[in-house]
Order: sequence, then structure tokens, then C-alpha cells
Amino acid sequence: MSLTPLESLQSLWPPNRWRDVSVVVGVSGGADSIALLGLMHQLAVTNAHCGSLIVAHFNHRLRGIESDRDEAFVRDMAAAFGLRFEVGHAPDHTVAIADLAGDANTEMLPQIADSEEVWREQRYAFLEKLACEVGARYVALAHHADDRVETVLHHLFRGTGIAGLASLKPFRNLGEEVVIARPLLLSDREAIRNFLASEKLSFREDQSNLNNRFTRNKIRNQLSPFLDDLGFIHHRQAVLRLSEHAAEIEEWLESLVEPLLDRVVSWDGTEVQVDCVEFSKQQRPLQRHALSRIWKQRGWPMGAMNSRTWQRLFALINSLDEVPAIHLPGGISAWRVEGVLKLKSLKS
Repeated sequence: MSLTPLESLQSLWPPNRWRDVSVVVGVSGGADSIALLGLMHQLAVTNAHCGSLIVAHFNHRLRGIESDRDEAFVRDMAAAFGLRFEVGHAPDHTVAIADLAGDANTEMLPQIADSEEVWREQRYAFLEKLACEVGARYVALAHHADDRVETVLHHLFRGTGIAGLASLKPFRNLGEEVVIARPLLLSDREAIRNFLASEKLSFREDQSNLNNRFTRNKIRNQLSPFLDDLGFIHHRQAVLRLSEHAAEIEEWLESLVEPLLDRVVSWDGTEVQVDCVEFSKQQRPLQRHALSRIWKQRGWPMGAMNSRTWQRLFALINSLDEVPAIHLPGGISAWRVEGVLKLKSLKS
């Protein structure tokens, strides 16, 4: 059962967790982020020593004048609450699409879909930089229970491991000094809309959310209703339970992976070196988790590392015979020399 936004925030991130610190609140202008901002502002006003809030908006410049209207709306909302407002803009080379809701630009949509990850990275880079500049400990984002369901399904269909199923945790590090907080993860879209109505808070509708050429929109607008029609009316709760189980398994793997990496992995400034003899003794789930950790530590792209690609890398590590070097997505080269796996980014 979904909690109200207030219940979700009090359960996951009560005000005493962010008292006396600055918090950057990411606000797009949509229903979810406006609900988060409105709720946090209420709590900051009514609770002594609550943290100071900075409203942050990133303008991707993807929808022409509508994107600028989103920015103006969030700016005005911040002013109405008496809060500091900061804005970031996408680079000038970002593809601008006038109407993502229609089919007028269908020839551009594959490029748009491929760019979703880039857009997310731009937004997160802006939020991290801003948080560091203003000395904020947290960046608060408005992801909710339905977002988590859609993320898990998206990862599942794309091909994922345990980490993908455990996606969208309440907290995660953003760089070395900033923590992302997602205090609405126990509240769903309907509860958030009810909160907005009760508080008479207006918001902006992003028409691109109706475009089913985006994978996430297909899941939200087509797949979930289809599953409901088939009688799987509790599929959202089932996905969330799966995600929670995956998070427990991931936590267990985390307790094992650090000692393993300390034993078998070294870094000489240009190459990652892995002791294949010791590494190959480990169970496959731990091997996969350790390799994922290496990728994350080095900042190598993982989006294109599908199941087949990981299998090629496992074969290189666990083979008793000499295997030719392989080239992995993101410009990563892997080869084995005398029982040592070597990994190097050709872009560095």
C-alpha cells in the first residue's frame, strides 16, 4: 500500500536527518518535484533547525519555448516560497525538439532515445556541482514508487543483474561529498497527485511523457495498463518486492566484494590488473559484482555491457587457454597475460 508523500518522507528521511544542513532540491516543474518541494518547504517552515533549501532546475532546451516556460515556472515557485533559485542549461549543441509529444520529428527520435542517458548525466553533473558550490550535503529528488517499478522493468528487459533490480535506492552517493536522497519512494503517483490537489499546488505537464517512442513511456503508458488488463493488478507491488529482495542480496555481495578486490585487483595508473587464478575461484554472482564495481570505480560506461558482453569477459578470465584480446563497449580493451587480466580504457 502506498504511503502519502509526508509519510514516505518521514519514514525514509525525517527532518532531523537534514536539520542544520543545506539541501539542493531538484525541481523540473512536474507534479512529483513540485510535491517534494512543497512538502520540504512546509517541514522547513514548521520545524526548527531544518536545513536551508536551494531550488535547482536544469533546462535541457529540448522543447523550445516550453522548456523556457518550465524554467520560469520553477523560478516563480521558488520566489513564492522565498527560496534561492539556481538554474543550469544544457550545452548549445544539445538537440532541440519542438514537439516531443507528436510525430513531427520522428526521424530524430532514435537519436533522442539514445541521448536519454546523456541528458541524465548532464543533469546530475549540474546538481553535484551546485551542491558542492553551496556546501549542500544532500540533493533531494522526487523519484517515487512508480518510477522504481518502471526503472526495474526497464533494466529487466534490457538485461540486468542484481544491481539493476535493486535500482533507485533511497540514498546513494553523488560524487564524494554529496548524497542523493529520494524520500518519496514509498509514495506512488496517485498519492502525490492527491497531495498536490489538497495543497492547491500547480505544476507543469511535460507533453513528452506521452510519447511512447521513449522506452520508459512505453512501460508507463502501455505495458503497465496492459498487465492490469490481463489481471495482474498487483504487478507493481510484486516488482517492488523483487527490488527489495535484490537490494538485500546486493548488500550481502557488497560485504564480500571489498575484501576480494583488495586481494585480486591492482591499478598501475594506466591499467586495471586482476589475478585470474584467485578471481576464477569465486562464484559467478560475486565475479559479476566485482567487475561491475571496477567499472563504476573507473567511471567506465556500463549501459552497453549486456549479458553477452559480460560472458565474453568471464570466458577470458576463467579460460585455461590463451584467449585473444577483446574490445568492450565504451572503448575498454581486455586481455590476459600469464594469469593476469588487464583492462584499459583506450579513451584515457
